[in-house]
Amino acid sequence: MTESDNDSKLDELERDSLMKAISEVETAKSVSTPGTRSVFENFLQNAKGRVAALEKKIEQSKGEHEARKQAEVAIAALAEKEAALSASEKATYSGFLGKEFFTKQDFGSLEKFYAQTWDRLSESGKSEMSHRIWEGIRRDEYKFKDLPKVVREKETEWAYTELKKRDGSSSRVDAIPETDRKDFIRAYESGSREEAEKILERESFRKNMSVSTASKEVADVAANRGKNSDRGKLAENVRSQPAGKAEQKVSPDAASMGELDFSSINLGDMKVADNESAASSASIPRADGPTASEGKSVRSS
Repeated sequence: MTESDNDSKLDELERDSLMKAISEVETAKSVSTPGTRSVFENFLQNAKGRVAALEKKIEQSKGEHEARKQAEVAIAALAEKEAALSASEKATYSGFLGKEFFTKQDFGSLEKFYAQTWDRLSESGKSEMSHRIWEGIRRDEYKFKDLPKVVREKETEWAYTELKKRDGSSSRVDAIPETDRKDFIRAYESGSREEAEKILERESFRKNMSVSTASKEVADVAANRGKNSDRGKLAENVRSQPAGKAEQKVSPDAASMGELDFSSINLGDMKVADNESAASSASIPRADGPTASEGKSVRSS
């Protein structure tokens, strides 16, 4: 189970808890006096707004989960197409495909892969790797000159292939000034590979080399993983109040407020929500929701 799946489970627990509280407060409201009715109405408006917001979040999470599953199937299929790779090499390659871009933390595994495996990748496989290399450069994770030596050499070789074939290239070749293209090809063909690598440091190559990836599904899963990385913080922000005792049933024919137990529902602190987004968990009392320690327990399960 992923972190986002855990977050969705916690959202469902909070929603169910609030729905139970809403039912009990609606019962209490039906037997309340006119002077106290507005307190119940304020609570119900905030709680229902929060439930609606949680429902949207849960549905979005389900959609992301399904898209992630489909993309992971696509990744496995792409890796399986690399017939020249061993099972362990395909597993490593799948891990690379799951990334939207590389960082310096990937340099160790990239150096080993480029030294031992890169030559046996198909053209589409090399294109996928190159896209992530250049995306890391475009996102200022590193410069081309920072890459491990073997990675620079292989990517320089692939850049030459891309610039020579032009048609079907994953690079925006036509957007690279002709002078820069000619300088690179001249340096590469003359055997001056160090000069060719320096030319690849130019801004025109940074912007336009390997800008696309062969598989939209693979790009989607990498992007989704990036978006979901902050969901843990969001989950913590919406679970700030302890669980209470609102589970206690309220009798429909209760004769007085003394018979109702709302000790855990801070009705006096309620504010009217203008819309769904205004109904945050901070303004809605919790009823039987997971405590902080229980939330951690769910995450670890």
